[in-house]
Amino acid sequence: MIPRVLLMVMMLASSVHAGRYAVLAGNSHGGPGFSSLKYVKKDLESVKAILTDHCSFNSENILVLYNKTPDEIEKGIDSIQLQLKADTNDLFLFYYSGHADARALKLGKSELSLQRFRDRFTSMDANIRIGIFDACQSGSFTRLKGGKLAEPFLVDNNERIEGQVILSSSSSTENAQESDLYGSSIFTFHLVNALRGSADLSADGRVTLAEAYQYTYNHTVSSTAASWGGVQHPGYQFRLQGESDIVLADLNSKQTGLVIDSALNGKVTIADMNSTIVADFVKEYGKKVIIALRNGRYKVYNTYDNKNYLVTITVDNAITTVEKSRFKNVRSVQSFAKGPVSVNSGVHIQIDNSFMLFSFDELADKMENDLSSFGLFAMTPSFKLPSIRYVPALSCHFFSGRKYSLRTGIKLLDIKNHSTFIGKGVNDVGTFQWNNRLSLNTNLRIIFSELVCRYNARNVLDGLYGEFGLQLNYVKHSVKTSFDDSLYLISSQNSMIDKGLVVLPVIYAGYGRQVFRMLNIGVTTGYRIQTQPSHLYNAGNRNRSHYKYDFRGFSGSLILSIKP
Repeated sequence: MIPRVLLMVMMLASSVHAGRYAVLAGNSHGGPGFSSLKYVKKDLESVKAILTDHCSFNSENILVLYNKTPDEIEKGIDSIQLQLKADTNDLFLFYYSGHADARALKLGKSELSLQRFRDRFTSMDANIRIGIFDACQSGSFTRLKGGKLAEPFLVDNNERIEGQVILSSSSSTENAQESDLYGSSIFTFHLVNALRGSADLSADGRVTLAEAYQYTYNHTVSSTAASWGGVQHPGYQFRLQGESDIVLADLNSKQTGLVIDSALNGKVTIADMNSTIVADFVKEYGKKVIIALRNGRYKVYNTYDNKNYLVTITVDNAITTVEKSRFKNVRSVQSFAKGPVSVNSGVHIQIDNSFMLFSFDELADKMENDLSSFGLFAMTPSFKLPSIRYVPALSCHFFSGRKYSLRTGIKLLDIKNHSTFIGKGVNDVGTFQWNNRLSLNTNLRIIFSELVCRYNARNVLDGLYGEFGLQLNYVKHSVKTSFDDSLYLISSQNSMIDKGLVVLPVIYAGYGRQVFRMLNIGVTTGYRIQTQPSHLYNAGNRNRSHYKYDFRGFSGSLILSIKP
């Protein structure tokens, strides 16, 4: 529940600001000890889009600083300061997405202390200053600020508001989190949806700062309640004086979007055709709700009285009314994992289309040597084992949303070879000839099972990774011979079976990208490490295998990865 003092702010009327300016800063890298963040750049793009589309910010008054140094951020703030006018109702907004701790914003190899930033921020010549921090321990800034909400004074409705507001994505002891499900930082994702209209609690077509905070707080807590990173509690500090709350988004002035019919009530979720949520709220009967959206097709879901309804709407340069009569009853509503959401995907499936290089020359030479005695019958048996083979594979990834993850997989190689050799014999005087026949059946089956640890090298290139682990190879190798001598009418059969295990270290490097919501594609190359050919280990047989096996070689794969 929002504290009483914040509810007082929500009850105030709106005011008009002369100019709105913003600095949007973010850094994917936090330096030593910090993992690289995946969605900082997307966060900056989303916030800029919502400010220009729905919050009355001109694009030329927004400065975006991605992966910049502290000096560059301070210079950017100074450039905005030159545009501000002290005696007007200018509004300045600073947004940061990235790493932080209790004393500084972490900007790659350098940092910007919160104390230094506070001094710069509070000296801006804007009557309203809004700071939004989507970072770990970002509640430290509100604690450092140390102020309290000033009592509003009663003046004319045109009186301006003065003061400062800080919103933080987490408390001073919590980590802020990203979500692969949302493709964004969790706090920023809900803040952007709030400004589209989901937070318009009063249904007046405007989203105030207090409404936006309440919506973002509730949904951030709900989304992280069962996450790996722990529950995340956004914080706030309002230090304002005047009669008005700050209207961030005026949806009445927009020309594209949806108006949810007043006759509709219950839970409403709007998603684009990629199943990305753009609005999520509970609507009261008798109130119209405006959701500002860009052109495109959207699915509007409604749940009321344990029944589910759905309608697909196209937004095309106009405000489209979503009437209750257009909804169709459906058996179930698509799940968007609202409420407790795991930030990291638990398990996903990977299908590999692999080509593996082998060196079976030594094995072939040994097999030919074993059959060299058939040279007495004018036969020279030979073996040609393939050096490259197509090997399909199936893998499972565990804890795949983390910097480190585990992968286990299985591959099957089955090489079969049938050869027939004919030898001709003749007596000493050359008056009689006969034929000898040797049939060879070779079956080499290898089951490769792997357990590897993956390191996601997003600090180098998003989608790049390396893997190191062990490969357990189970081998069953059989050679069957059948010999027929037409002179003495003799037939003989013989067989040899090798079976056992070999354990090898393996390394891989790969790159993958998401192409659809649940589908990734990528490529990888690997190498099986073995110092020299070795015999097979068989726990049930103390005798070593007849042959030595060489598994050294490279592999390459085209990967299809499915994340449920």
